[in-house]
Amino acid sequence: MNLPISVLRHWTFSLGLVALMFFSQGASADDRRYESPEIREAVLHLQANGARIHFNIPRDGVRGPIVDTSRPIPYTVNLFAMKATQENLDALLVLPQVERLYLASEFERSEKTWKTLSQFGELEHLYIMDNLKNEDMQYIAEFSNLESLEVRIGEVDADYLWYLEALVNLQRLSIHVDGEDETSFKALPNMPHLSQLVLNLRGEKEVELDGIENLTALKTLNINARAIKGKELQGIAGLPHLEMLTISNVTFDAGELEMFRQMKGLKSLNLTNSNLADDDLSPFAELEKLERLQIYNTKITDDSLAALSDLPELNYLYIRGAEITDEGLKHIAKIPKLQRVYLYTTDITADGVSWLTKERPDMRVSAPIKKN
Repeated sequence: MNLPISVLRHWTFSLGLVALMFFSQGASADDRRYESPEIREAVLHLQANGARIHFNIPRDGVRGPIVDTSRPIPYTVNLFAMKATQENLDALLVLPQVERLYLASEFERSEKTWKTLSQFGELEHLYIMDNLKNEDMQYIAEFSNLESLEVRIGEVDADYLWYLEALVNLQRLSIHVDGEDETSFKALPNMPHLSQLVLNLRGEKEVELDGIENLTALKTLNINARAIKGKELQGIAGLPHLEMLTISNVTFDAGELEMFRQMKGLKSLNLTNSNLADDDLSPFAELEKLERLQIYNTKITDDSLAALSDLPELNYLYIRGAEITDEGLKHIAKIPKLQRVYLYTTDITADGVSWLTKERPDMRVSAPIKKN
């Protein structure tokens, strides 16, 4: 008697379930965590083969009873240590709703595996921590409900980034560039709902951000670089709605800080481990909406703080690893709405801190003093 593959697969999972129930007294109680015996058996199979499966059962309150709902329970599936065998792929398809999916090199991405994964049309979050190839891009583009995507650019030609145009619901994109990887963002399409971009630029080659201005809805940009030049960041100035910017390990040449004059909507700026051609922060004086400023291990001086004194909305200032002295506090005291000040690893004295707290009693100041 020849039976369809789907029926045989159902029998296999059902027989496995019977065996587990027979040998484990706690199995029936554990079944309440799953929507069906078939799903339970599929999860056990995947876990036994290296997958990590997580799901949250709807409850009435933090510790309340399980809520009976007709909606499928969303699953988080980590396949970092699982191979893409046919049996494993079949078990994946038993899961009713996969919300988050993690992939790595152990799980081979072929046309066959992508066609299986593409059946998770409800997928909202995809993380691929292995070097991408050009052929991966067309399959990623099929997940039209994606809200977040994290990838390593790997061997992808820059022109293939246009496939991301299909991800019209994407809100967060994280791109890693490592080693000898080369890329350009000139082909980066406009994604209408993309509000957050994280660029981990750890490669050995220069990466220019020309083309990043295509992301017109972008509000948050985080650039974590091994080393990057200010000239490579000039495209940032073309982002019309940017509100939060974090950049690290940047070397700015003379005049390159001028790009900040165009960032009229910036509300938060974090500058870490960077070098400035001079200590002139005057372009920051035009950031009239800036509320938070954090400067880590970046050389600034007392005089450079004068550019901050008239910022109308700045209420949070954090400076670490700068050779500022009590003279610089005179400029900090003038910032009209400043409420919280954190000054670490500076040359400020206890007398200077005492003066600032008296001058601005409304200001909360944290400034550990260096011990000689």
